[in-house]
Amino acid sequence: MDYTSLFSDRPDTARLWIYIAQHDVSADTQRVVHDALASFFGAWDSHGRPVSADMAWREDRFLFVTAHVETEDASISGCATDALVHAVDEATQNLAWAPALSVSYRDAEGSVAVTDRTTFARLARAHTVDSTTSVFDPSLSTLADLHNGAFEQPAGTTWHARAFPLAHPA
Repeated sequence: MDYTSLFSDRPDTARLWIYIAQHDVSADTQRVVHDALASFFGAWDSHGRPVSADMAWREDRFLFVTAHVETEDASISGCATDALVHAVDEATQNLAWAPALSVSYRDAEGSVAVTDRTTFARLARAHTVDSTTSVFDPSLSTLADLHNGAFEQPAGTTWHARAFPLAHPA
């Protein structure tokens, strides 16, 4: 999937938060979360400056939230970031997010899978995943990173290549 055009109407300097659900999220649940966050976005501010924000679901797993303040100092305060975290937590209280140290990747069928690092290492040793397996990086913090293609990459070009015994297919 191409993530490079997501939020193309927003500045590349906009902040980005990526949440990965442990399991697929139904369309109904996605709508409920969207509506709750849209309500929050309408009143969100950072030290009295309105925050312009948007969100999108992709592949029934990924919740992307982007935001920026339209002033010279476009940073979003820590208090405003905390408010977003609380709003997401409240809107998604029935969802299980992938643990911070998990590995998200595209399985052989092309679906998004989430597993712990020990299991991913076992999959690498069994050649179920290899250097060409797409992995996802939820640590991106700006839209520039997303627009530059850093979210989904072959495991062989990421930190995964150093951490796991990834084979290089012939």
